[in-house]
Amino acid sequence: MKPDDIRNTILKAIFSDSDLKENLVLKGGTALKLHNITDRSSQDLDFSIEESIRYDKDVEGKNYKV
Repeated sequence: MKPDDIRNTILKAIFSDSDLKENLVLKGGTALKLHNITDRSSQDLDFSIEESIRYDKDVEGKNYKV
């Protein structure tokens, strides 16, 4: 797999989870490339968390499979 394919697979897995989709914001070169703003891409995935997210003991230690 090419690096872009790996990143896209990871992003699809992350954003297929409704909790993550609602609370994470993709940033950086990868976000710009996905919106066709630039050809720039990076090897890492940069995220911000929405300020409205609250800590929930019920999801502590929740694992996400990619």
